[in-house]
Amino acid sequence: MNLGEHNGDGIRYEVYLCAPKGGLAQMLRHPEGEWVGYRDYAALQAEVERLKEAWVDKKMQDDRDFLLEQVAALQAENARLRKAGDSVVLCLCAPTPEFHKQDCAKAWLAAKGVQP
Repeated sequence: MNLGEHNGDGIRYEVYLCAPKGGLAQMLRHPEGEWVGYRDYAALQAEVERLKEAWVDKKMQDDRDFLLEQVAALQAENARLRKAGDSVVLCLCAPTPEFHKQDCAKAWLAAKGVQP
């Protein structure tokens, strides 16, 4: 039985009940139907899986890039704080008349990367 040309991208079907209280159901080709044939469904399912994998790969790469940026930022901050700590220790351990607490605070802030 030829049901005519299909106007959609895939072959879709609409289900019609032959008897309202049960009985037979009939599936007819319909361009806007909610049902698809198994072959079309399998192709769509494969495409969904492919897109999921591509999305996961992209997400993992984005997360990896973000984490590498965070690690680099933390390493830089660690280096600045170590330098600042060294400046503070030098101020406290070897105070001289020309090197006052205000200078020590400036050295600390400069090493941290903060403008005094």
